[in-house]
Amino acid sequence: MDPQPDEFFRPMASLFDDWLRGARLREIVHLVHLIRAELTRRGITLLWSIDQHGSEDNEASHRQ
Repeated sequence: MDPQPDEFFRPMASLFDDWLRGARLREIVHLVHLIRAELTRRGITLLWSIDQHGSEDNEASHRQ
């Protein structure tokens, strides 16, 4: 039986988690653009948005 895609990704998941925790937003957005380009090449559409939770200004505007 061929391994499932999750089995291939599982060893990398913790590496991605660690990297994402330390990455700047610009780096994360760049990675998402690379992923989107590859998925588009494969005929898959990726829709995404960014919303920063946790900043004081953002939380205050959501409370109003």
